[in-house]
Amino acid sequence: MSPVGALTQLDVSVLRKTYQTAAGETRTVLRDLAFTLQAGEVCALIGPSGSGKTTLLRIMAGLDTDFEGTITQPPHQKLAMVFQEPRLLPWRTVLQNIRLAAPQADPADLKQITDSLGLADHLTFFPGELSLGLARRVSFARALAIKPDILVLDEPFVSLDNSLAVRLRDELATLVEARHITTLIVTHDVEEAIYLADRILMLSTKPARVIAEIKIDKPRHAMTEAQVARIKGEVIQLLTKSTA
Repeated sequence: MSPVGALTQLDVSVLRKTYQTAAGETRTVLRDLAFTLQAGEVCALIGPSGSGKTTLLRIMAGLDTDFEGTITQPPHQKLAMVFQEPRLLPWRTVLQNIRLAAPQADPADLKQITDSLGLADHLTFFPGELSLGLARRVSFARALAIKPDILVLDEPFVSLDNSLAVRLRDELATLVEARHITTLIVTHDVEEAIYLADRILMLSTKPARVIAEIKIDKPRHAMTEAQVARIKGEVIQLLTKSTA
């Protein structure tokens, strides 16, 4: 539950999520999984591979309604999702792909987003002409263009080289902070979670549930290497225990 007086942006309570295997067996992916996001908070979700993190995000985004539980957010709020793959329409230009998600977006706001993400010179390009890094930038721009209250990201920097991932991470963090967007990001990169998040949620193996919560001290840029190493060690220890 939310603390008294806190402005809740999203309450997640998944009592159970199951699926049928090809052999007809019932497998439980999520069970008794619950957490709350506060308005403007950036939260990172970390857990073992195959623990159901993507399934959870699909439920939160309303793409999977076959589960027991509730996802509660204030009315008239917008949720945007950035998938692991950019998922751009190949026959549409960069600007057209963004406009499809936000046809009523203010041109000045779109310009600010695309300029911030380094897309100003690529708006007339088609997805096939883009590098993976640029395509990821377009997927960020598309999500931000709708002016979401809540942003959900599923490993948005996966498969990128480290220097590019760090640069994109910085660009995204700046935009999210400037726009006060409540954000949940799934990542396997512990340092990335420490850099981006106000709070880290740790998931168990299947059936996944929240087993630990780690709060990150602010301001993050003032954290020492020793503090980062301590938090990283704590997260890795919890991950090791959860898979033992």
